[in-house]
Amino acid sequence: MIGHLEGYLTYRDEEWVVIDVGGVGYEVRPSRSLIQELPSGKEKVKIFTHTYVREDSWTIFGFTDRAELNSFRLLLRVSGIGPAAALEIVSTLPVEELHRAIADEDLEQLCRVNGIGKKTAQRLVFELRGKLPEREGVGASDSTSGELYTALEALGYSRNEVRRAISAMDTKQGDLSEQVRKALQILGRD
Repeated sequence: MIGHLEGYLTYRDEEWVVIDVGGVGYEVRPSRSLIQELPSGKEKVKIFTHTYVREDSWTIFGFTDRAELNSFRLLLRVSGIGPAAALEIVSTLPVEELHRAIADEDLEQLCRVNGIGKKTAQRLVFELRGKLPEREGVGASDSTSGELYTALEALGYSRNEVRRAISAMDTKQGDLSEQVRKALQILGRD
């Protein structure tokens, strides 16, 4: 299994990226957040990967961080969820939102994902409830952190910037507006 790739980005579009590692170009199916985080030129990158092997093909899926990769792998354990559906889920719902939707049994949030209906959303909740780990700085059921995440993303910050800011804060102190101010101060220093 290939755990991560570190090399030069040589090609990218919405469906595939190619990472050149020592002269070998690896085709990777990226999550949307990875596409957003990748540089536009031929720069060195490191991505976390999951290799999916079938009788007729090998596919490498790429993610921005280990949390997104772990969520993808947990989703693959749910009956009826294949790699394409798991990639669509982690691409549509950031890790914190996915964890919160599962913990709160928010079927409406899960049904926002293209191809996920009510029955599949119920199966996701049933099979993953209690199995999703809490994230550092952002608990699975911490609604204030989720609101903070959403507010910062709405202000135009990337998922990586938001994750960095939230992990540097104590999200259990203060109301949402105070937390937004603190996060903006942290983001202003970067």
